[in-house]
Amino acid sequence: MKMKKEFLLDLFVLLVIYAFLLHHFRPDLLLLETTTAGGDTPSHHYIVKYLKEYLLPKHRIRGWSPDWYAGFPFLHFYFPLTYLLMVLLSYFMPLVVAFKLVTILGMFLLPLFTLFSMKLLGFKVPTPEVAAVLTL
Repeated sequence: MKMKKEFLLDLFVLLVIYAFLLHHFRPDLLLLETTTAGGDTPSHHYIVKYLKEYLLPKHRIRGWSPDWYAGFPFLHFYFPLTYLLMVLLSYFMPLVVAFKLVTILGMFLLPLFTLFSMKLLGFKVPTPEVAAVLTL
C-alpha cells in the first residue's frame, strides 16, 4: 500500500512538472518550422546541416570544415550525440523542428532523472519529489 501511495505521489508530481513545462514550452510553437534564435543558437544549425548533408553521407562524424574561422576541426568543441539525434529526427520531421525538440530535451528529462536518481540514492519521500520540482 505504501509503495502504491509513493508511486501515485511521484506520478502526480511529474504530471504537474510536465504540465508546467508544456505550458512554458508551447508545443504549437515548438512544432512550427521556424529557426531557433537567441544567443549563438542559430550558428548551431550549421553544424547539424553540415553533419547531415556532408559528413554522414561519407560515413564520418568528424572532419574538417572550411566555413568557420578559415577552417576548423568539425565537432571538436561540441559533443556529437545531440547533433546525431537531431539528424536522426530530421528524417521524420523538418530539421528545424528536430533541432528545437533536441534542444529542450534536457529540460524535460532533468526532473524525471532527478526523481529516479534521488530514489536510487535511497532518499525517502518527499526528498526525491522536492528535488524534481527544484529542477524547474
